[in-house]
Amino acid sequence: MGHYALADIYYTESIVFEEGSKLNYIGAGTFLSCYGITEIVLPDSLQTIVQNSFKMCKNLEDVYLPAGVKYLNKLTFVNNQNVVMPKIKLHVYEGTYAEEYAKQYNIPYEYRVFVDSVIASGTCGADATWEFYKSGKMVIGGSGAMDNYTGKDATPWADYLKQIESIEIGKDITAIGNYAFAYATN
Repeated sequence: MGHYALADIYYTESIVFEEGSKLNYIGAGTFLSCYGITEIVLPDSLQTIVQNSFKMCKNLEDVYLPAGVKYLNKLTFVNNQNVVMPKIKLHVYEGTYAEEYAKQYNIPYEYRVFVDSVIASGTCGADATWEFYKSGKMVIGGSGAMDNYTGKDATPWADYLKQIESIEIGKDITAIGNYAFAYATN
């Protein structure tokens, strides 16, 4: 979202991000003076929120931050005088950057309950299957050999390669296909 993209929409009461949103950045002043918003659930894909994104959101009480957020500016929820927004409470996952941020700037927070779920799945061999989870976990199941691929972009999970954080391979899988997890850099 670009700088000041939704600024001064005073009486809008809700902003909803569709499940599976690929939004990863919120610019400066994006929600500036959005008085009507009391709660916002940010998409799981979000990684960066810069300064003053929620400035003057005087009724904002609850912000649900995703597990994968990697950067929050000091002034995202704190004004220039180091004062935390008066009603704000962050909802964070335990052990994440967002939790450390809340602690560092003395912002009230509570833990979110993480529920992992499959976001994509399919077959990858005659009797082999794959599932990719919200947490970044890839599970290869079923039995037999996986298919061979001609490159990283030929895998059925090519769109998720950079999001894979762990791989579980079932005990009945007999062969891992060519390029199966090549360039899964995380």
